[in-house]
Amino acid sequence: MRDATDNVAYEFGGFRLDPVRRHLTDARGDVIALKPKVFDTLTFLVEHRGELLTKTRLLEEIWAGAVVEENSLNQHVSMLRRVLNEKPGENRFIATVPGRGYQFVADVRTKATGGTKPKSLAVLPLQNLSNDASQTYLVDGMTDELIARLSRISGLRVVSRTSARVYMDSDKPVPTIAAELGVDLIVEGSVIRSSGRIRITVQLIDAAADAHVWAESFERQFADVLILQSEITQAIASKIEVALNPDEEATLGTAEVVVPEAYEAALKGLEHFYKLTPPDLEQSLRYFQHAHSLNPDSARAHVGIAHVWIGRQQMGFTPNRIATPLAKEAALRAIELDSTLADGHFILSVVKAFGEFDLAAAETYMGKALALNPSHAEARAVYSHELACLGRLEEATEQVERAIELDPFNPFFKAFFGVVLYFGERYEESIEQFSRALEIFPTLPFALQILSGAYHQLERFDEALASQRKLMTVLGNAAALEAID
Repeated sequence: MRDATDNVAYEFGGFRLDPVRRHLTDARGDVIALKPKVFDTLTFLVEHRGELLTKTRLLEEIWAGAVVEENSLNQHVSMLRRVLNEKPGENRFIATVPGRGYQFVADVRTKATGGTKPKSLAVLPLQNLSNDASQTYLVDGMTDELIARLSRISGLRVVSRTSARVYMDSDKPVPTIAAELGVDLIVEGSVIRSSGRIRITVQLIDAAADAHVWAESFERQFADVLILQSEITQAIASKIEVALNPDEEATLGTAEVVVPEAYEAALKGLEHFYKLTPPDLEQSLRYFQHAHSLNPDSARAHVGIAHVWIGRQQMGFTPNRIATPLAKEAALRAIELDSTLADGHFILSVVKAFGEFDLAAAETYMGKALALNPSHAEARAVYSHELACLGRLEEATEQVERAIELDPFNPFFKAFFGVVLYFGERYEESIEQFSRALEIFPTLPFALQILSGAYHQLERFDEALASQRKLMTVLGNAAALEAID
């Protein structure tokens, strides 16, 4: 495939193909949505225009050695012809050479874009300089907020919180951490809160050179903490020279003044939510409800409430008939209050897919979530499950692999990969992924559930029963345990 540092776009027949930003636009400048492998097929054809490309070469280059039937390539080419408005037998863009392959035959103009290879970055856990352990939730919340804001930038790949938190208090050198996370840049910093004010100091490090690029302190009244976070995000984007589209500029430049007690309650809710135990989810819900009572117009409180209910449903702690309506109500209200929060759309996608079983609507909401936050690793992982349910296993694999790239140490995503492999009847590989997930999170319910199924498919019945026993123990289902034994 192409060298990602070649910053060029290709123009042909009123279309413009930008391989770096992965955009195909029409004559009006509207972006045309393409599936990842369809985009890769078009890019390879255009970059090798005039050449006769055999089907064997295209399959090897685009699918990188994966076992794929020739029919997949044929379908991708047919889809491209429809997108390019090419009539049957017209061959204005893509010519078929019977029995051999394809050739891109349109005239192509090459234009310098000034774009760059998408940068990658990890925000390591900020340090608590308040000498007050009770402020840990606040410092963690500031780290999460910075990650969330940077993740909205489409030209930047941002590692998710779960994997970044592995390096809490780590003494590993920055280049080692960056190599393990697969990023170019590291953000470190600290938080101190005093007398109603908050100060966040950040420093940007070029990982390869282990060199400090920039450092600065930002300070405001605590009620302006989100404005402060917006200033930090824009400063980092400027220092690393990542391009922002108009929507990103508008979103990153907008921040609300918070009700301090309500905002703190929401941060405490997140602290408990991430632990994912039934008692912590109960406590998390109480904090989010308290945040809502203090500030009914807070989209974050509604998102938090929706997260708890859908989390309880997905973990098997609350029946679907109870959890789904409550999650949906809160997510819809969150979107009504702030349509730019990706999590509202993400939760509605989960509700539609696994609560109301409307996968078409689920995909629409997921598309909106990922447009708002391209580095939303959890959304990509769940989207892979939705795609697997639709039988689109190739796309599902691409999404879960991107999720793992964004959050390599997340046990849920390894389990989601196991689900995709299970749907593809690749049971041994599925078991391997579930086992990796359970090494990190031994009581993960859905991993135990589908692991049992994979063992059953391979007629390894003792291991299947052992997984079921462990699952029923986790869920506290004494009757099922008795039946198994």
